[in-house]
Amino acid sequence: MHCHLIYKWHKGVWRGFAAPKGLPKETATQYETAIKKVWDSAEFKEFMNRRGFDMIYLDSAGFAAFMNADNEDNGKALKSLGLAK
Repeated sequence: MHCHLIYKWHKGVWRGFAAPKGLPKETATQYETAIKKVWDSAEFKEFMNRRGFDMIYLDSAGFAAFMNADNEDNGKALKSLGLAK
């Protein structure tokens, strides 16, 4: 007997930077500018590519939306497995 299961869910790892709630906008902008400068550098892209990492840049608003969606997806998965209420 063969049993084939098809899952329509996958998970990977991601990397990002976060700061405490209430960080002054000026400070957040300085960090975002510095991070984008690193992101745009050939050295960073080469480092990530040599290790086989896919790369997607998100600004602070985009990353916040991504994190919220990822958190919601994780909650759904854990609930469906009976690991969360």
